[in-house]
Amino acid sequence: MPDAGSDLEKLVAGVEQHLLGEGFTVRHRVREFDDRGVPTAELDVEVTGDVGSSAIRWIFECRDRPSDGPAGVDWIEQLVGRRRRLRPDRIFAVSTTGFSKEAERFAETSGIYLRTVSSMLDLEADFKVKRVVMLHAWVSSIDSADVRTGDPSDKRSGQLSTSTRIRRAQGADWKSLGRVLNDSAPFQTLAGAGDSYPRVAKRVYLTEAPMELDLAGEIVQTRRLRIGFEVTVERLEARALVARTYAEGDRVIGQEGQFEVETAVGPQRMRVLVVLRPDGTEGVRIVPELSSDTRLERVEIYGWRSQEDYERDREVP
Repeated sequence: MPDAGSDLEKLVAGVEQHLLGEGFTVRHRVREFDDRGVPTAELDVEVTGDVGSSAIRWIFECRDRPSDGPAGVDWIEQLVGRRRRLRPDRIFAVSTTGFSKEAERFAETSGIYLRTVSSMLDLEADFKVKRVVMLHAWVSSIDSADVRTGDPSDKRSGQLSTSTRIRRAQGADWKSLGRVLNDSAPFQTLAGAGDSYPRVAKRVYLTEAPMELDLAGEIVQTRRLRIGFEVTVERLEARALVARTYAEGDRVIGQEGQFEVETAVGPQRMRVLVVLRPDGTEGVRIVPELSSDTRLERVEIYGWRSQEDYERDREVP
């Protein structure tokens, strides 16, 4: 079941990161510790960075409790105590159910900034993105594998799958082989001619860099890997799950739409953040939430500005 609180925190963190830009760090679910290393608090969203010659720290606390009604003054009192103890430059209370009148009055006199997140009743009329199309790629099969280790008699062919764990030697993070193979096949080489989908392309992954494979618990160090595989690319229209508005009073700060497509390897989701900058311009941020072996090649956005393509920045291992 999706974590509604986590979704709310991701929305706030995503919009703030987009608005603040480089030079600021936005962290989600940050744990605080005392001098003995004992946890004392968990912050929903923390923003830190330098402004001129000074450093700032903002804390955002989020509440998504529809059954409780408007957030009350007791929550604001807790945040006043947290501000007194942690001493951030600003603390924001973000609620999906608004605030009681008493909470609003107390927040104003106490210096707590109030923000709301509300669901859009009419997505077609209110959300700036009307239609999302995703180009989605995954490794559909491994046709051959030639694994060379330091021992010439060590034959490992045919023992690999997309779920096999792989990493660069010397302690890098483990990744699935499907992810590594997928990221090694540039989209431009998969596109081909015309607009027909799905597309299937045969590719070869070759590396002589030292690598490590986890083969049923046995860590095997390789000196050469040659893997033949197939990549499938689909072009799918996403369906909207929900759209929400992030605001401070009557000022809209950003919007978020959650979209989903049904692929051959299961449902894949993404979030589209539309951010309203203080100068009146707008920006968009694509946040894929895909299974580890798949890749979002391109997102086509319709209805916000005639048509725009946004490419996700991908970290190729």
